[in-house]
Amino acid sequence: MFKNRRPQQPQWLSEPYRNYHSDGSGLPPDTADGLKQMALYLLDRAGRGETTENDINAAGVLIQIALLTHLQEQEKRNRVELEQRDAEFRELVTPKRPPARVRVFHNTRHSAMGFGYVDTDSFVEVYAYDEPVVEPDTSDEQIAERAFTLFNIGDDPDYGEPDHRAVEYCDRRNRPLSKGDALAIDGRFYVCAANGWTPIAMPQLTVAGQHGSTPLYGPHARA
Repeated sequence: MFKNRRPQQPQWLSEPYRNYHSDGSGLPPDTADGLKQMALYLLDRAGRGETTENDINAAGVLIQIALLTHLQEQEKRNRVELEQRDAEFRELVTPKRPPARVRVFHNTRHSAMGFGYVDTDSFVEVYAYDEPVVEPDTSDEQIAERAFTLFNIGDDPDYGEPDHRAVEYCDRRNRPLSKGDALAIDGRFYVCAANGWTPIAMPQLTVAGQHGSTPLYGPHARA
């Protein structure tokens, strides 16, 4: 009355992958080691008479794929190692950039803090230092941003161990660096804008100080 149904054999390529974890779960192997284990699993089933000729053929294919995958993985490891050695060599032979000389200038026009720099502004130099943490690819803008942070946080202990440059800057009774102020980095001038730093020609300089801006040089300089 009812016909006996023959059990279906696992069909390559999906079922053998499901049997990889023996619980119907798991993803197809994608490494040389995983492919090798899959092939050995199929061959083990063949040795126990639990597999088909298709699975034996599949095991052979997996061994070949595992070998190719192993070669690709080895090539990738070699490439990464070569790139790392190349980077280390370049670091050894690349000349170190000397410390950058940074000069800090305050804009003498008070409204510059709100409205920004104009060509007729004059500046007083209030501080100078060497920035040692520079690499060949360190940009002037990065150095300027460090200076802006340094002379705004100042010697506030809430931000960790005070930087001696910030302490000296504050001890000279200088106000925080602000929009409209300027920096010279190795002789290149930049003015602080609302967003970032704008390169400018050498501005008009003065040695006359004012409240919050203590001249570094000149008759009004404070030791």
